[in-house]
Amino acid sequence: MEKAGIVFLTKSLPPHVLERHKAHLGLELEVLSRKLDRFGWDSMDAAIRTRLRSDWMNALADFTIDEVQEACRIALRNKAKDALNEETIAGIVLSSRARIVAALPKPAEQPTERKPIDKEAADRILAEAGFAPKKFGTI
Repeated sequence: MEKAGIVFLTKSLPPHVLERHKAHLGLELEVLSRKLDRFGWDSMDAAIRTRLRSDWMNALADFTIDEVQEACRIALRNKAKDALNEETIAGIVLSSRARIVAALPKPAEQPTERKPIDKEAADRILAEAGFAPKKFGTI
């Protein structure tokens, strides 16, 4: 499944590779949470951390680790600390992807296929358009 040349990792990775990818995404949440420590991550109930990590991993599974890391850097640089969650990161990645797609060369416009017409049809079209060719005698 591709759209504008973008591969959806959840559809293309084998299950064991996808699970490892999601684990890396979970690690990114851990790193980001420690950088921000806005929820008191270490003092949070383990079940809540597990739920937050699961939501994060599922929401960002179609993005590469590099895309997620870059989006986290952008979010931190833009001081988006108050509402930084998986949707914020996904939005940044999608915006970055949209800029990449917009910069790609546009496909050349394909000319429509023209079918030859017979002489009678051509004469009729010319007559309807008001064109009357001059004739220069008979041969």
